[in-house]
Amino acid sequence: MARIGDYSSTTNIIRYMQDIQTRVHDAQVSVTSEKKAQTYMGYSGETQRLINLENTVSLTERYKTSNENMLMRMSITEIAYGGAESTIREFRQQLDGFIQGSMTDENAVNDIQDWAFRALKDMESYLNTDIDGQYIFAGTRKDTPPVDFGLTTLADFQTKWDGGTIQYPTRASNHTSPRLTGTTGFPTDPTAQGYGTMTFTAGAGGQITASNAGAFANIPVGATFTLDSTSNDGTFTVAANNGTTITVAAGETIAAEAASTTAIMAPNTSYYDGDTNNTTHRVDENRTIDLSATAISPAFEKAIRAMSIIAQGDFGTAGGLDQNTGRAEEAYWLLSSSLDEPVTGTPPYGTADVNTGNLSSLGLDLGFNMILLKDTNERFERVSTYLTNHISDIENVNMAEAVARLMDESRALEAAYQAFAKIQTLSLGDYLA
Repeated sequence: MARIGDYSSTTNIIRYMQDIQTRVHDAQVSVTSEKKAQTYMGYSGETQRLINLENTVSLTERYKTSNENMLMRMSITEIAYGGAESTIREFRQQLDGFIQGSMTDENAVNDIQDWAFRALKDMESYLNTDIDGQYIFAGTRKDTPPVDFGLTTLADFQTKWDGGTIQYPTRASNHTSPRLTGTTGFPTDPTAQGYGTMTFTAGAGGQITASNAGAFANIPVGATFTLDSTSNDGTFTVAANNGTTITVAAGETIAAEAASTTAIMAPNTSYYDGDTNNTTHRVDENRTIDLSATAISPAFEKAIRAMSIIAQGDFGTAGGLDQNTGRAEEAYWLLSSSLDEPVTGTPPYGTADVNTGNLSSLGLDLGFNMILLKDTNERFERVSTYLTNHISDIENVNMAEAVARLMDESRALEAAYQAFAKIQTLSLGDYLA
């Protein structure tokens, strides 16, 4: 006899059971994952708000990580600041004792010059501090050690800077970015003197002569300089220099050129190999902080200049410290100005060194920025926690409701299977007498 259920009704019953199976599966996933849905589509009207909240948390975490890395960098910077400050203070204390004593005594002069050179090397070490190969005082040239005196002994230093014919630059502009024109530059006042007219002796190992006597005096033998002129654009090496005429290396050629008052000579005598490009760090969407302190910043530059002015010149020579005792007071002023400002007394090398920057202000700026980063990250932590909890409220299921739903759907599926099995056993013969 034929069964009661036909093909169409059987198909509908199977489809109904499959729908229940799908709901049972979804309920099982909800219970095990504790999430209302596994895709954004499952959140219906909450989808856009959920995506926005998750993006905000992600952005907050990126800022937070970036700030933590910057805090580490600033902590290392703080250590370098402290080391440089201690070096400067100790040297200033030694220099003060030298000033109070006999400034022409050979032992006293040798001792203070030894102190000066050791302090220079200490400054070089602190200012070449790096984190994972990135130098923190080099501006944007983070792969380059910013400070290089290129000297290993005091004798080497005094050979390069004899204090007489070749004196260590006394002004910041000649110290960090020496630039010689017809009217400005070396040897003494960069704002009032220059070479006048520059003439050229052409040929290999050629010569460059200034009409102003001694205009090239502060360019030591062995130094390089870049020349920007009509026919002699390039870099040359000083093989000999009497202060007025420079002879370039034998392998370098000076081209014939008319006398010039417009050529620019830039000697490579600066200790600084970084750059002066401004660098910043973004704290959050609306705020950045300045990270422009470099090894060429006035706080460091004035101290290095002071130490070098003391270290130059061998005892008993025309350029020696014993013959130029006024340098001690001048260097002392620079050291004090590098530590803190204002400084009493007359600036020894003009007002250009007044209120240009000091370690005290750099330290305050660093401390403020570190506090700002810490406070911002604490705020990010609170915001992230709040938003994460809110996201959980949207995404997470009520476990009691989820389990109850799973049990209901499971019972419904079980009943459907039983009904289907029962229907499959029925036939018209069961109802005929």
